Amino acid sequence: MILKNHVVAACSVFVFIFCFIVSWWIIAGLIPPLSPSAKAEEVAAFYQGNQLRIQIGIALAMSSVAYIIPMASALGYQLRRIEDSKPMLANAQLACATATFAIVTAALIIWSVAAYRPDRPIEITYLLNDLAWIGFTMPVSGIVVWMLCVGLSVFSDKASNPIFPR
Repeated sequence: MILKNHVVAACSVFVFIFCFIVSWWIIAGLIPPLSPSAKAEEVAAFYQGNQLRIQIGIALAMSSVAYIIPMASALGYQLRRIEDSKPMLANAQLACATATFAIVTAALIIWSVAAYRPDRPIEITYLLNDLAWIGFTMPVSGIVVWMLCVGLSVFSDKASNPIFPR
């Protein structure tokens, strides 16, 4: 039963990826992003013309982000097995996953706020759009550190039967 739980938790990353891409990209239409040189009127027009689409897509994307946590938890359990009594990398990867969850969730909330009242002054919608995109893309270092922790842990496994075969 425990192994089944770990497999389901590990596979939750596929649910996250699929649901996030469909909801954020296809439904909300946030990919491709508006041009950084777009004027406030263009950005506001995008949110005004796609309000329901953005709200539905962002709500579904928000639901999918939760699937990062079970995947990171299952991964952390396996990394703890590698590191034995000193699971520093396992703990660091879980912290990075949690930070990623929080950052993505915050950006989704900001996009949702931008779409919630598209009749507000266009400068505010413009600001919210920029804040969401910059907040979503700039903290990529946490994801890099997350993957470095996983990679270092996997490659440090010197067991004759490694947990993650190479």
